Amino acid sequence: MKNYWYRLVIPILLGLTLACSFTNPFSTQPPANHGNITITPAELQAIPPTPTPTTSPSSSPTPASTSTPELSPIINKTTINRLKEIGTLYQTNPGKLYWLDHSQYLAVQSPHQVVLYDTNTLVSIATFSVEEPYVILGFSVKEKLVAVTNDQVTIEIWDILTNEKQYSFHSPFMFLNAYFTSKGELAVDSIEEIAVSLLDPHTGDILQTFKGFQTAAPVYSTIFTKDNSKLIWISRGTIQLYDLQTKQLGPVISHEDFINSQALSPDGTLLVTSAGGTIDDSFQPLLYFWKTANGELINKMATDEMVWGLDFSAEGDILCGGAGKQIILWDSSNYTQLLNLSGFNDTVNYTSFSPDGRILAGTSFDNSIRLWKVIP
Repeated sequence: MKNYWYRLVIPILLGLTLACSFTNPFSTQPPANHGNITITPAELQAIPPTPTPTTSPSSSPTPASTSTPELSPIINKTTINRLKEIGTLYQTNPGKLYWLDHSQYLAVQSPHQVVLYDTNTLVSIATFSVEEPYVILGFSVKEKLVAVTNDQVTIEIWDILTNEKQYSFHSPFMFLNAYFTSKGELAVDSIEEIAVSLLDPHTGDILQTFKGFQTAAPVYSTIFTKDNSKLIWISRGTIQLYDLQTKQLGPVISHEDFINSQALSPDGTLLVTSAGGTIDDSFQPLLYFWKTANGELINKMATDEMVWGLDFSAEGDILCGGAGKQIILWDSSNYTQLLNLSGFNDTVNYTSFSPDGRILAGTSFDNSIRLWKVIP
């Protein structure tokens, strides 16, 4: 009986992952507002034959060399008042953001498309697209590769610059999620047990497997931190950090409601989570601030709307996240609000500081990606 649960949830989870939006991924104008991405579950009777993805060739197969522009100041509490929007990009259902080559390039992932942009000119230099039943799993910053699947088992690896398929293999198990780590390994969350395996993206061979996280929920997710020092386990309202150097699990951190977003400070000492909770006898959107060493709750504060896409600045002194149609920036030491960035026409679902700390980007359900820099 203990293994029957995943036989029941596999069809549902597979349908949730493979279903897609019918918006046109090649629109060059701001698309109509679609709000949250709606996914329709489908019954899985048999895995269909694997069709070849439809790819959209890039206008230039390799990034064109450009002269090095003068670097803008780093975004911190001293320079934040000179933060100005430098441009807006449009892409259907933009989500996760990836920074490449010292922040010279920005890759934007959608459910069925990855577009690579030059952050100096804001021009797209490469595009990779797939059609249903395929879905984008992740993008490798290290090798500029895109991982796709159509059945939660088969993984195909494509080069975004050449639009050529490089590798194809079967995962050792059916998976819930898959994504690339900063080291270029493919992390795969198993659907059959609570475990995440690192695969060689060229061969599909298992390099390492991590276990130990405990949850009664059949659905969970993992995140390897940007510096690849920690593995973060998340399931509903529970989050736990695993130190990849000491091989120790940290304290279990629990919430009243589902965790919507999380961010770990650059020095690894502070964890911030976004979830519903009770404060002053009222249930409302909250930000929680935790000490990672012992799981102590340092502070919690109410926000007007649920916060999504949390991220820390490169220096760790600023925390940002999307709240409604704006990006809010807070002082991470005293939790005060520093600045609001507006201009979006729908909910902001992702924010990200560039690794060099000089650019802030945010995506929204209005299909826009907006970028800010400090003006000297």
